[in-house]
Amino acid sequence: MLRSVTRLAAPVRARMYATSSIESLAVRSMVSSFRRLGHLEARLDPLGRETPSAVDELAPSAFSSLFSTPLSSTGEVYFPHATTDMKVLYAQLRSTYCGSLGVEIEHLKHKDERDWLAAQGEHPSLSITPSMERNAWTSMQTAETFEHFLAKKFSSFKRYSGEGAEAMMPAIQTILDTASQHGTGVGMPHRGRLALLVGILKYPVHQLLRKIQGFSDYPEHIVGLDDVSSHIAQSVDVNGVHVSLLHNPSHLEIINAVTTGKVRAKQDSGKAAMALLLHGDAAFSGQGCVPEGLSLSQLPSFTTGGTVHIVVNNQVGFTTTKQDGRSTTYSTDVAKGYDIPVLHVNGEDIPAVIRAAHIAANFRHTFQKDIVIDLITYRRHGHNEVDEPRFTQPGMYSAISSRPSLPAQYGAQLVDKNLLTPAKVDALKAKLNAHLEQELQKSATYVPTTVAAFEGNWKGLRQPTTADMQAAVDTGVDKSILQALGVASVTVPPSVPVHNRLERTHIQTRLASLSKANLSDINVDWATAEAMAFGSLLHDGHSIRLAGQDCRRGTFSHRHAAFTDQTTDQHYFPFRNLPKALNPTGRRFDVVNSNLSELAVMGFEYGYSWEDPRALVLWEAQFGDFFNERFLQFVNSRAYETAADTPELESINLSIVNVTTPAQYFHVLRRQQLRDFRKPLVLFAPKTLLRLAQATSSLDDMAPGTTFHSVLGDSVAQPSAVRRVLLVSGKLYYDLVAQRAQQQHQQDTAIVRVEELAPFPADALKAELAKYANATDVVWIQEEPANQGAWAYAKVHLDKLGVPTRYIGRPSLPATAQGMGKANAKEAQEVMRQAWELL
Repeated sequence: MLRSVTRLAAPVRARMYATSSIESLAVRSMVSSFRRLGHLEARLDPLGRETPSAVDELAPSAFSSLFSTPLSSTGEVYFPHATTDMKVLYAQLRSTYCGSLGVEIEHLKHKDERDWLAAQGEHPSLSITPSMERNAWTSMQTAETFEHFLAKKFSSFKRYSGEGAEAMMPAIQTILDTASQHGTGVGMPHRGRLALLVGILKYPVHQLLRKIQGFSDYPEHIVGLDDVSSHIAQSVDVNGVHVSLLHNPSHLEIINAVTTGKVRAKQDSGKAAMALLLHGDAAFSGQGCVPEGLSLSQLPSFTTGGTVHIVVNNQVGFTTTKQDGRSTTYSTDVAKGYDIPVLHVNGEDIPAVIRAAHIAANFRHTFQKDIVIDLITYRRHGHNEVDEPRFTQPGMYSAISSRPSLPAQYGAQLVDKNLLTPAKVDALKAKLNAHLEQELQKSATYVPTTVAAFEGNWKGLRQPTTADMQAAVDTGVDKSILQALGVASVTVPPSVPVHNRLERTHIQTRLASLSKANLSDINVDWATAEAMAFGSLLHDGHSIRLAGQDCRRGTFSHRHAAFTDQTTDQHYFPFRNLPKALNPTGRRFDVVNSNLSELAVMGFEYGYSWEDPRALVLWEAQFGDFFNERFLQFVNSRAYETAADTPELESINLSIVNVTTPAQYFHVLRRQQLRDFRKPLVLFAPKTLLRLAQATSSLDDMAPGTTFHSVLGDSVAQPSAVRRVLLVSGKLYYDLVAQRAQQQHQQDTAIVRVEELAPFPADALKAELAKYANATDVVWIQEEPANQGAWAYAKVHLDKLGVPTRYIGRPSLPATAQGMGKANAKEAQEVMRQAWELL
């Protein structure tokens, strides 16, 4: 096993600039030139199709004037023996920086990082031993044998082989060994994933083969949709290191932020953890979520102390060459903008690959920063094994087909060095094939009985039915605790001066609203109810993490989870300073401002939520960021099926709510944690209700025995007199209530709020509509255009209920909203006019 080192074999020495003679400056110039430009002449292409262009600044003629005179190189380089022969030094520099390992380090702003990396190249702290080389070959040969087995047994199966890039195996193993003190979260795309799973990550081969044959991963009692085999996850101990390979969605790079989010959650729970991310070259340079993810790497609320990245560089993206696929010299150039070093390595020089991986893991450990390995390889087959790559890359594939495989090449090299024998090569292949045949036979009778998702921290949780998701949960809290939490949310010590307007309009206003002797007389607004929900969950033993743009203050200056000291700019979080009685187990409270990113931050928070079900993890979208109807389209409801009696699915994949009162918001947040299962919750939250006087709730509405209601009925209209029922979801309710009073339709029009859209509250809504036996007109009314909002989704469910429903709202629009104020107001007036006509 490799060991992590924090002290270099040759200590990083401060360069000595005492001499400033022309000769010493010339020596320094030669050294700097190779450190800065040597990678451009490095022999990186394993296919040998691209000969590096000569760099004038590195030519012998550029330094010929130094070659005739002995000069001291002491203090300028880290080679074990500082030579005075400049020809020798030149050869050392060329061998170090223009060989199979090219480095980009001179763009780094910190000198200690540049010096450390230079020292690692010039005086490596790792000596490659025979056992390392044999282990590297074994891992590659294991991968190749498995790939060949799949090709023979399942010839039409798209396995997205890693053949040609088997060097990723010893690279990964080296990183895991070097980081042996840290659990590792791994995110990677499909290329080579299966071989990694069954090789280094010990995934049971028979389970994988069973899946390849078309059978489910899940036991019969689990309802779910199987993913493709190239997205499989694994959680396992490897030589004392716990490794979690996360499920990979088809969007190749979005797993990056998910992985770092999960790693940060582990670190926040007190565990040592690091992230290892594998990428494709075309994806790394082309997909926007890559720089979004990198942009989080040094932010205090998102950093994980550095990620090791391996770009498995196939030199082609599907059929697109680098000339068409990127505007930069290297696929990794995007990383340099984030002050990240890059190690380019020829994937057929296995000792160089091991050394690069060792350097990368130790750099991350020493400097707590990201580092990238550009592992330059090739793809032996097409994008998948049934694709013909010669349609578009005939030259490349002519070179590939004429080469023996990397395991074969490297095995032959080890035989030549007397580190292997042909008999041992054959013996390993025979042993592996025999094992695979046994596993194939075992797959015929294998039946899954457990699901890894409900193990570890998630043990005790279960998969719910739709009925479970709609069941009432007592989410009420003792009113005295709510009052105490409300007061605590704005309690700031005198030593922290708060902005005077904030003191007056936020702190004192909240304290005044909570000061009533009769707790039943206390009414709270949206932000106070949220604070009470967060605080009461801390009280119950749950952590809180809320992230998003400007969410500490709140986009509309309503939350103020932290107060900024007006003299020091430091933040004070009242809920991080709760008395023990209100947070007895000391659970975390984090409300963090993100950078101006949506995709990466949402992915990060999603990954964070995977670690601990006792943490309520929220991502707050910035105002106007989402086309909300897309969430409704993702709901896996059977209402879309034609038969009226088709039963609903046993488990809906999302909860989607559009609540209209602070109490409802309070309850739905608490419900998310108090149930013995977890489902993603999408909460549409409007800015209008944050300060609307009518949108307040009594503490009685949040007291013990109270709960979230998926449907809120009408408490004003007389049921027997009602002729029209308006179904509405969201803030439009308050406009309708005001208009109803003006139009004198208090008794004949009922306004019913659908607070939860998914799962659709069919039973609750049916029971509510049954109260209005004399109603002749049921209307779905919304402020969004007809092709947006919840209308299309709700209509399917209402039709299935047998409730004839018509639509009132704006006409369809090819944009999310009107851009002109007058046109918007005219449309809004028309919606209101239609609500009351013919009554």
